[in-house]
Parts: sequence; structure tokens; C-alpha cells
Amino acid sequence: MFPTLSTTIAGPSDVPLYLETYGDPTEEQTLLLVHGGFQSLRCFHQQFAALSEHYYIIALDLPYHGRSWPIPSGLRPDPTFWAQSIRAVLAHLQRLSSPLFIAAWSFGGLVVRNYLLTCGQEENLTGLVLVSSLFGGIDAYQYLQDEATVQVVSKLTMQSVSLPEKFAAFEQFIEMLTAYPLPSMERDIQYGYNVKAFLHGLSCTDSWLQEMPCDQQQFFGKLHVPVLLVQGLEDALVPISYTRQLALALPHSQILEYEDCGHAPFLEQPERFNQDVLRFLDVCMSQRT
Repeated sequence: MFPTLSTTIAGPSDVPLYLETYGDPTEEQTLLLVHGGFQSLRCFHQQFAALSEHYYIIALDLPYHGRSWPIPSGLRPDPTFWAQSIRAVLAHLQRLSSPLFIAAWSFGGLVVRNYLLTCGQEENLTGLVLVSSLFGGIDAYQYLQDEATVQVVSKLTMQSVSLPEKFAAFEQFIEMLTAYPLPSMERDIQYGYNVKAFLHGLSCTDSWLQEMPCDQQQFFGKLHVPVLLVQGLEDALVPISYTRQLALALPHSQILEYEDCGHAPFLEQPERFNQDVLRFLDVCMSQRT
């Protein structure tokens, strides 16, 4: 499916941010898709057609990822940088007042957490879809990770690790994304944009997994919108126990656990995922009115 719009805008520190939109631009109900680390908006290619029949879809490449650019040499990303990237996209498309849903995967959940802490909960925020996400914060995630995942993530993000070790860890990371091997073409596509983000971020991945300081109980308690948590039971990167704890902490949440599914439910079981998301968004809109 071809995008309604594809463009590059100026993000924070004037970093070029690439985005695509799908669906009717006159549709007020908007869904922003935020991908995970070492990924691209292209990971949601099986969602664009199905979801844009009902909602105006915005997908962005985060800095360092896809067709967006890295931060200029000498600067390092902090949590507010990622948050302001989202703000820049929504402001450019004039979507700061119309009903807004955000769906975030993995590292994207941490970006959205930092966005809400930096920019506040806008009145137009209508619901969140958190897919195998780090919205619950880094401390809890690091505490619950198993040793194999700790080793892979550490090698990807630590500056002291040699390049050959990083590439070996990167290969492991790709394999850990799904419960079962992806079709060869899908895997090749994944590998391509994963490598690009991996190489762009070599100098600063140690600063990616940062979060805004906050009173987490207070932050979650003030989150007034419904939240849908989606996770595969075979997820090798984010423990299911982490997401279950997050579901208990969020006052207006529900959790869907997919059997025979890993870290990327929207890739592994796209039809079910699309139906579940549309059902959730429709319920949110009915409650809003």
C-alpha cells in the first residue's frame, strides 16, 4: 500500500525526521505508530491497509532509524530528545487537538513514556496500545530480564564492546524478535533496516535506554486513558512478567497474551493483532462520545 504522504520534517536539533501517513487526511481520529529500537516504520507494513480504513495513520522513523537521520556529531540523545521527535511530528501534521491514539512497540514504549512525562497528557490523547513495550520503565525491565537477554542487550548498547561482538549480538537480537523464524523475504527486510539503525547508533546506543525521572505510581495513576497491552507468551526480549506487572499498575488497562508468539505480535499474527487493535480503538471512541 502506498502512503498518502511521505515527507521529511525538521525534528529536535533540526534532525531530519521521516514520516508517512496512510488513510484519509480529513479523518480526525488519528493513530500514531512508534516502532522499536533498531527498527523502522516499515515493521508495521501489515497494519497500514487494515487500520487506515478506519483511522488516519501516522508512522515515523525515530532518529537514527529508517530514513531519519542521526543526531549531529557531538550531541547525545536524552529522553526529551526522543519525546520532542513525537511532538514535532504531531505538530507538523496539526494533530495536537484531534482524537489521538498511540501504538508503541518495545523501545517505542519508553519513547512514549518519556513523551508523556515531557509534554504532558494532552486532552486529545484517547488511548494507548503498548506492544511488548518498555512503558513500565527501565529499572523493572532490567530487574526481570533473563541472563541471555541481558548479555545480548548489553553487547548492543555498551560502548566498551568490540565491533565483532556487537555484530554477533545483533544476529542474536534478530533471531530473538519472533517465536518462529520469519519468511526469508520478511527476515531480509528486517535485517536491512535493523543494520542501518545499528550502524547509525554505534556511537550512542548506551544513552538510548534512559527515562525521565518520575514518581511512577503517581504517573500511572494520572494516566486517564484506556491502555491495551499486547504481548506474545514466547517473547524472548521483554519478560511477560514485566508486562503483567505493568497491567496491574495501570488503572485503565487490559492485557492480551498471544500464544505461539514472540516479541512482534503485529508481524507474527497480523490479522489477529489488527482486529484486536481496531476493536480496542472503537471501544475507546464510543466511551469518549
